[in-house]
Amino acid sequence: MSLLADGVYESIVTQALERAIGEATRVGRSVQVEDLSAVEGTSLLVRHLAIAEGDALQALLAVYRDATKPPRPQTPLSLSSLLTGAAGEPRLGLGA
Repeated sequence: MSLLADGVYESIVTQALERAIGEATRVGRSVQVEDLSAVEGTSLLVRHLAIAEGDALQALLAVYRDATKPPRPQTPLSLSSLLTGAAGEPRLGLGA
């Protein structure tokens, strides 16, 4: 079954749309693809990129939202601290 419903579309021909067009023609549906003028092409490209950028941003936000937060360091990052190696003080390296 084709992903394309009957109708008129103004879209950039992406790989996914190209596959849907191929599927529609294989089952005998009529598909007409035309070149756009420079003005039409520019506005369609801007709209396409805005949608793609929004989708990518949503995906990144979902990953960030689901990520576990790293533990806070014992020594505040906003303060300069002298690491002395004293018992009970933060240590450098992997040794305990």
